[in-house]
Amino acid sequence: EEAPTAARVSELVKEIKSAGVPTIFAETTINPKLIEQVAKEAKVKVSDRELWADSLGEPGTEGATYQEMLIANTRTVVEGLGGQYTPFAVK
Repeated sequence: EEAPTAARVSELVKEIKSAGVPTIFAETTINPKLIEQVAKEAKVKVSDRELWADSLGEPGTEGATYQEMLIANTRTVVEGLGGQYTPFAVK
C-alpha cells in the first residue's frame, strides 16, 4: 500500500474538520502512524481501541470469531463516538 501524498493528507484533514468527526479509528492490521498524524493535524482523537477489519484476532481475543469481531467493532465505534455500550452475551 503506497503512502498518501502531503496534498491527500491535507485533504483528509479538511474533510475531517468539515464533517465534525470526533474520533478516527485505526485497524488492527495497519501501522497507526498515518492515522495519528492526520488526527493530530485535524485536532481529533484516535480511538484507544482498534477496529478488526482484514483479519480475525488470535483465539482468546475479542476478535477471535466473526461474531466477536462485529461486537468488538460495534463497541469501539459506539464508545469512540461518545455513546455508551452495553455488553451482551454471545449466543
